Amino acid sequence: MTFYLKSDQSSLKKYISTPEGNIINANSPDLDWQTATLNTLDSIPEISGVYIILLDNGFSSKVLYVGQSENLRRRLFEHVSNESNSKLKLFTKNSKKSIVIKWAKVHKSKLNGTEEYLCNKLSPKCNKKSPPGDKEISCNLPKLS
Repeated sequence: MTFYLKSDQSSLKKYISTPEGNIINANSPDLDWQTATLNTLDSIPEISGVYIILLDNGFSSKVLYVGQSENLRRRLFEHVSNESNSKLKLFTKNSKKSIVIKWAKVHKSKLNGTEEYLCNKLSPKCNKKSPPGDKEISCNLPKLS
Protein backbone atom coordinates (compact mmCIF):
# COMPACT_ATOMS: atom_id res chain seq x y z
CA MET A 1 0.00 0.00 0.00
CA THR A 2 1.30 3.46 -0.89
CA PHE A 3 0.19 6.62 0.85
CA TYR A 4 1.29 10.23 1.10
CA LEU A 5 1.73 12.49 4.12
CA LYS A 6 2.05 16.23 3.99
CA SER A 7 5.33 17.07 5.72
CA ASP A 8 4.90 20.83 5.45
CA GLN A 9 2.76 23.28 3.54
CA SER A 10 4.34 22.64 0.16
CA SER A 11 5.43 19.03 -0.15
CA LEU A 12 4.07 15.53 0.08
CA LYS A 13 6.25 12.64 1.17
CA LYS A 14 5.56 9.21 -0.27
CA TYR A 15 5.49 6.25 2.13
CA ILE A 16 5.02 2.55 1.51
CA SER A 17 3.59 -0.02 3.88
CA THR A 18 5.50 -3.31 3.55
CA PRO A 19 3.79 -6.71 3.88
CA GLU A 20 5.34 -6.97 7.36
CA GLY A 21 3.59 -3.75 8.38
CA ASN A 22 6.70 -1.55 8.33
CA ILE A 23 6.38 1.97 7.03
CA ILE A 24 9.25 3.15 4.85
CA ASN A 25 9.94 6.47 3.20
CA ALA A 26 9.76 5.85 -0.53
CA ASN A 27 12.03 8.84 -1.12
CA SER A 28 14.87 7.22 0.84
CA PRO A 29 17.91 6.08 -1.09
CA ASP A 30 17.86 2.43 -2.06
CA LEU A 31 21.47 1.47 -1.37
CA ASP A 32 23.15 -1.28 -3.37
CA TRP A 33 24.77 -3.19 -0.49
CA GLN A 34 27.89 -5.19 -1.33
CA THR A 35 29.76 -7.73 0.82
CA ALA A 36 33.49 -8.06 1.45
CA THR A 37 35.77 -9.84 3.89
CA LEU A 38 39.15 -8.85 5.27
CA ASN A 39 40.69 -10.92 2.46
CA THR A 40 38.79 -9.07 -0.27
CA LEU A 41 39.26 -5.43 0.79
CA ASP A 42 41.13 -4.80 -2.48
CA SER A 43 37.84 -5.30 -4.32
CA ILE A 44 36.27 -2.27 -2.62
CA PRO A 45 36.55 0.83 -4.80
CA GLU A 46 37.94 4.18 -3.69
CA ILE A 47 34.53 5.86 -3.52
CA SER A 48 32.46 7.62 -0.88
CA GLY A 49 30.08 5.41 1.07
CA VAL A 50 28.97 3.81 4.30
CA TYR A 51 30.01 0.50 5.76
CA ILE A 52 29.04 -1.95 8.48
CA ILE A 53 31.60 -4.25 10.09
CA LEU A 54 29.99 -7.48 11.30
CA LEU A 55 31.07 -10.48 13.31
CA ASP A 56 29.44 -13.40 11.50
CA ASN A 57 29.47 -16.88 13.01
CA GLY A 58 27.59 -18.46 10.10
CA PHE A 59 24.24 -18.46 11.89
CA SER A 60 23.87 -14.84 12.95
CA SER A 61 25.71 -11.54 12.75
CA LYS A 62 26.61 -8.97 15.38
CA VAL A 63 27.02 -5.36 14.23
CA LEU A 64 30.40 -4.21 15.52
CA TYR A 65 30.89 -0.88 13.80
CA VAL A 66 29.16 1.53 11.42
CA GLY A 67 31.17 4.12 9.55
CA GLN A 68 31.41 6.33 6.51
CA SER A 69 34.22 7.65 4.39
CA GLU A 70 34.95 9.60 1.24
CA ASN A 71 37.35 6.73 0.37
CA LEU A 72 35.94 3.39 1.51
CA ARG A 73 38.93 1.24 0.58
CA ARG A 74 41.45 3.47 2.38
CA ARG A 75 39.29 3.73 5.52
CA LEU A 76 38.66 -0.02 5.75
CA PHE A 77 42.38 -0.75 5.37
CA GLU A 78 42.98 1.71 8.23
CA HIS A 79 40.62 -0.32 10.41
CA VAL A 80 42.60 -3.48 9.70
CA SER A 81 46.15 -2.15 9.84
CA ASN A 82 46.10 0.70 12.33
CA GLU A 83 42.95 0.49 14.42
CA SER A 84 42.83 2.89 17.39
CA ASN A 85 39.41 1.68 18.59
CA SER A 86 40.43 -0.93 21.17
CA LYS A 87 37.07 -2.77 21.11
CA LEU A 88 37.04 -3.08 17.33
CA LYS A 89 40.75 -3.95 17.25
CA LEU A 90 40.10 -6.86 19.59
CA PHE A 91 37.42 -8.27 17.29
CA THR A 92 39.31 -7.75 14.02
CA LYS A 93 42.53 -9.20 15.42
CA ASN A 94 41.02 -12.31 17.04
CA SER A 95 38.20 -13.05 14.59
CA LYS A 96 39.66 -12.33 11.15
CA LYS A 97 37.84 -15.24 9.48
CA SER A 98 34.49 -14.17 10.94
CA ILE A 99 34.57 -10.48 9.95
CA VAL A 100 32.22 -9.45 7.17
CA ILE A 101 31.91 -5.95 5.75
CA LYS A 102 28.73 -4.65 4.15
CA TRP A 103 29.29 -1.46 2.17
CA ALA A 104 27.36 0.80 -0.17
CA LYS A 105 28.12 3.81 -2.32
CA VAL A 106 26.66 7.04 -0.92
CA HIS A 107 27.12 10.57 -2.24
CA LYS A 108 29.45 12.69 -0.09
CA SER A 109 26.64 15.08 0.79
CA LYS A 110 24.60 12.24 2.35
CA LEU A 111 27.34 10.41 4.29
CA ASN A 112 26.70 11.89 7.74
CA GLY A 113 22.93 11.52 7.63
CA THR A 114 23.07 7.96 6.31
CA GLU A 115 25.63 6.95 8.95
CA GLU A 116 23.44 8.55 11.65
CA TYR A 117 20.46 6.49 10.48
CA LEU A 118 22.44 3.23 10.39
CA CYS A 119 23.91 3.82 13.87
CA ASN A 120 20.47 4.51 15.32
CA LYS A 121 18.92 1.45 13.66
CA LEU A 122 21.76 -1.05 14.21
CA SER A 123 23.28 0.02 17.57
CA PRO A 124 26.88 -0.97 16.76
CA LYS A 125 28.88 -2.38 19.70
CA CYS A 126 32.20 -0.64 18.97
CA ASN A 127 31.35 2.87 17.81
CA LYS A 128 32.99 5.31 20.25
CA LYS A 129 31.15 8.43 19.26
CA SER A 130 27.94 9.37 17.56
CA PRO A 131 27.93 10.56 13.97
CA PRO A 132 28.17 14.32 13.41
CA GLY A 133 24.49 14.95 14.10
CA ASP A 134 23.16 15.68 10.64
CA LYS A 135 19.51 14.95 9.99
CA GLU A 136 19.02 11.23 9.47
CA ILE A 137 18.70 9.99 5.91
CA SER A 138 16.84 6.69 6.01
CA CYS A 139 17.85 3.91 3.65
CA ASN A 140 17.35 0.22 3.13
CA LEU A 141 19.37 -2.02 5.45
CA PRO A 142 21.50 -4.91 4.21
CA LYS A 143 20.63 -8.48 5.04
CA LEU A 144 22.85 -9.16 8.06
CA SER A 145 22.71 -12.92 8.41
